[in-house]
Amino acid sequence: MRVTDHALIRYMERVHGVDFDTMRREIAVIARAGASLAENTESTVKVNVPNHGLQLVLKGDAVVTVIDKKTIDYIPQKRSKQRIPTMPRQLPEVYRT
Repeated sequence: MRVTDHALIRYMERVHGVDFDTMRREIAVIARAGASLAENTESTVKVNVPNHGLQLVLKGDAVVTVIDKKTIDYIPQKRSKQRIPTMPRQLPEVYRT
């Protein structure tokens, strides 16, 4: 029996009490800090998140994935002269813990 992502998310939310809305807001706050780096482009943009060892992948006004340090180190990087932008080290107050 295959379990869809939707079913998995609902199970985690309803059985285990995982609060996806809070997680979604946290990601949105981080993404807003780097959104200006992805403005005016229709392509996918990777943005480094300092002190978290993450990259956010933005497309338009959406965060399409989050890549952790282990995955970043594992994925072979394309040989490109384009530098991946880094967000400011100071994240908005609502995100800092």
